[in-house]
Amino acid sequence: MPPGYELEKHGINDFSYAKHDDDYLKAPLGHQPDWLKIKGSITPVSRGTNYPVQYAWRTVGVVRGSHPYALVIDDIRKDDTPHDYTWYLPTEYDVQIVKRETNADGGLDLLLTGNDPAQKKSPGAGKNPTPPLPSLRETNSPVPAGQPMLLVRFLEIQNDPKVIPATEAKEPMILEDEPPVQPKGHYLQRVRRLAVPAHTVEPVFKVLIYPYRQGDPLPSTAWNGSNAVSVSWPDQKDTISFSKQVSGKTDLKVTRDGNTLISVTNLVAPLGDQ
Repeated sequence: MPPGYELEKHGINDFSYAKHDDDYLKAPLGHQPDWLKIKGSITPVSRGTNYPVQYAWRTVGVVRGSHPYALVIDDIRKDDTPHDYTWYLPTEYDVQIVKRETNADGGLDLLLTGNDPAQKKSPGAGKNPTPPLPSLRETNSPVPAGQPMLLVRFLEIQNDPKVIPATEAKEPMILEDEPPVQPKGHYLQRVRRLAVPAHTVEPVFKVLIYPYRQGDPLPSTAWNGSNAVSVSWPDQKDTISFSKQVSGKTDLKVTRDGNTLISVTNLVAPLGDQ
């Protein structure tokens, strides 16, 4: 391990919303068991120097139905002063942004697609990797009807547009990281990520992710006050209600036709300082 790192002392249960009694879920991540060798010898998990924040919670899940979609709620706050934050979404090697626009509620819409839907081209690894794709798809390259697409809709995001963040991404874009130099004969694929920066005290990332095909109708979203948003198609209408815990975690409840589909409201105790 490099200087300033140590084995992770927490186990999977410490980070999980639902706790289970399986021994491997209680074991420290830095000492995960292995079938063949001593504990921690194959995939030890390390952590860097402690960087205290007021809170950092992630709530994520899939809402099923005729139009399934994912929700990602990231609650993070360093302290009471503005900082740079970046929301990341790992993508496949060929994904590009088709459109980047402000949605009807003042949030951010990003439409993504791949330039190789059949996955027949080289992903750019090997001795002669192909150059990175541009972040934005060329406007003279229309997306064919029926091609897989992904809507990344920020239902809410706080950002000071007058400040240029000191992060790699200065605006919503796709980044491609070169892999480290490897020994002869070993090649790593580049890492491609959607990056959405924000400069604020608390970015309030509330993200809806919806897979669809080019030509399909997109969901309409509308806020009902400051604590609930409706997500609608002609044949499906959901209401997502939010409430903030003292811990900083955002509780949520998803209802449809008067029935509760999902309720994430349990109290979560913060990790102790270790």
